[in-house]
Amino acid sequence: MSEKFEILKRYIKGEAIRSIARNCKRSRNTIRKYTREYDEALEKLKSATEKDKNELIKQLVEPPKYKSIKRKRRKLTEEIQNEIIKCLKENEIKRRDGRRKLQMKNIDILEYLEEKNFDIGYTTVCNFTRKYEKKRKEAYIKQEYNPGETLEFDYGEVPLKIAGKWRKLDLALFT
Repeated sequence: MSEKFEILKRYIKGEAIRSIARNCKRSRNTIRKYTREYDEALEKLKSATEKDKNELIKQLVEPPKYKSIKRKRRKLTEEIQNEIIKCLKENEIKRRDGRRKLQMKNIDILEYLEEKNFDIGYTTVCNFTRKYEKKRKEAYIKQEYNPGETLEFDYGEVPLKIAGKWRKLDLALFT
């Protein structure tokens, strides 16, 4: 808001649009937009009633509004969405088969898409997978102990493919 005020103040003093754009580090189109709004409001003010004048003044000092809702996605195309969904469905199959640790993480999906020459960012992949899976974020607290202070034992099954056949083997781990 203070930026808009500064732009209009310079414009009223007679500074050129190009100079204002250079000094305020804004696009000339943005400067023109603000100055046109100001000029239109001045024209309306001359023939307006007292009530209309107050409304016009409010519009002049109002912060700029951006139409971000109607923007189209430029990078996350339908083709990319289908590739990400394909990866997520493969992950679901791996979870069902007990191969949870072999799933593709978001960074793996990004690398897979980059190998296929798609131009997309990591945050976009994360946002799409989060919406698709509708997962809640989990929080983990890292614990640190001095050596010899504590002992952890973990037991579980590990799925392995041996000679083309999936087998579950037992695993025990001391830390």
